[in-house]
Amino acid sequence: MTYKIDVALVNPPSAGWDRKGAVRPSRGLIVLAGELMKEDCIGRIAIFDGAFYKLDDMVNEIRAFNPTVMGVSGYTDSMPEAVSILNDLDVPVKISGGPYATARPSEVIQYCDAVFLGEAEISIRNFLRSLYEHGTVDTMPNIPGVAFKGRENPEGYQRISDLDSISFRGWELMADNLSKMRSSPYRNISDNIVSMMTSRGCRNKCTFCASTINGSYRYRSVESVEAELELIEYLRQKQGIVPLQSVRLDDDDLFLRDENELAKLFEMFAKKGLTTSGSGAFHNAVPGKIELLAEYGVKSLFLGVETHEGRRGNVSIGPKGQITDEQITETLETLRKNNIKSIAGYIIGFPDETREDIGLTIDTMVNLPADYPSLRILQVHPGTKIWEWVESNMHLYPELQERPFTHVDRERWPTEPSGLPQFHPTMKKEELIELRNQANARAFSRRNIVAVTVEH
Repeated sequence: MTYKIDVALVNPPSAGWDRKGAVRPSRGLIVLAGELMKEDCIGRIAIFDGAFYKLDDMVNEIRAFNPTVMGVSGYTDSMPEAVSILNDLDVPVKISGGPYATARPSEVIQYCDAVFLGEAEISIRNFLRSLYEHGTVDTMPNIPGVAFKGRENPEGYQRISDLDSISFRGWELMADNLSKMRSSPYRNISDNIVSMMTSRGCRNKCTFCASTINGSYRYRSVESVEAELELIEYLRQKQGIVPLQSVRLDDDDLFLRDENELAKLFEMFAKKGLTTSGSGAFHNAVPGKIELLAEYGVKSLFLGVETHEGRRGNVSIGPKGQITDEQITETLETLRKNNIKSIAGYIIGFPDETREDIGLTIDTMVNLPADYPSLRILQVHPGTKIWEWVESNMHLYPELQERPFTHVDRERWPTEPSGLPQFHPTMKKEELIELRNQANARAFSRRNIVAVTVEH
């Protein structure tokens, strides 16, 4: 190409998910934008994040930006919106990536020129440099971690080993939205907030979770996280926004850091006067780490219980282990003693569970002493172990045998999880929704609080 490449990075707004007050941007696009800022072949870069847009307004602004390359995130919840954007906009080069796109590249490639598999920081820079050199996608050579239309898909993903090498300059493109971020009410932190990633990957290997595409667990140094915070504060000051008060941590499991590293990280947050909220796994939430987090200003933690005691550790849940209700209760009481609000997540609708199992899980949700229990209907994401289980047990699903799943289809499957098939062989979605609603009524009336939708 004789001209530099203008890039629009797009996270579609989802019509299928209501965050009940939470507003936070796509961390992935911020990182990718920062990485592309390193490249001399890139001209303008813009982030269009669905956290701050309605779909029609987003499409109009992307059209006005007139990019050379448009990258659209592929997530299960927002795939219909992603397809709409890819189909409706006339852009020279269209690309996609994300968990859904990684799991189903042969589907997503119908709407774009290339699909990025797994972590895309390395592959997107290689792709755009090659595009600049060769002029068109058709004349480009294969690139590891990228599936091209009409070519054999590559094997394996490219992953970042050193998270400190990732750029966070993409925040410069989000400065206008820094004042619009909001926390969910149950998080017990200020709305004067930013969300951050201090680690990537997870060791828990839950079979319903799509985060396994991130690979092995890695964490950033305290110095790297602090430098990102300083940039955010500088941008807020330039925008005339008051200093930051809280940080919502997007890590899969905060407790995977060893105690010394955890202390360094949260001591840094505390010295800046920042309260925090995050997530973790019960079997990693040991008392010493909980007390440490409380000392340094952690106000709430989301922890996944998932099912009743008898089902933990089975094929649906994976290697979390047989943690008991007594152990969970002890952890919840430790959180309460340390003034950390607990959010406990539960899931019903696993394909191999019975109605009795669901009843026992609901009883567990009602009775265990979490401040905010949250029950969701299983959403089976492509690429997860549960999805593989369904595919290998297709004899249980006559409707899918006759008309296989081809895309997220909200007309065919309008009820929760929106756009996905019924993956319980005998219970209809409507039954699961009714059980979920009854469970929430029991749990929240017992605690005398208003029900909220919790993000897992």
